[in-house]
Amino acid sequence: MSKIKIFLMLSGYQLTWLMCVFGELLYNSFLPGLICGLTFISICFFKSHNKTQIMLIVFLISLIGYLFDTILVFFQIYNFQTS
Repeated sequence: MSKIKIFLMLSGYQLTWLMCVFGELLYNSFLPGLICGLTFISICFFKSHNKTQIMLIVFLISLIGYLFDTILVFFQIYNFQTS
């Protein structure tokens, strides 16, 4: 996988994460993050020639991100003040 593809994939994950955070803070809704994430994964999946590798990468990055965010919330490094 080329460096530009890796950069675009990681950028897409960061954009999705930001949409999740700002969607919750500004709109009190999970929909912006969900729509952005599904769009990003769909584009990656359909543009890829090796779908198994893409799904493995998506799973691993998602797992690492979920665990990292869970640790940050658990230790109260950040907290979402929602209703």
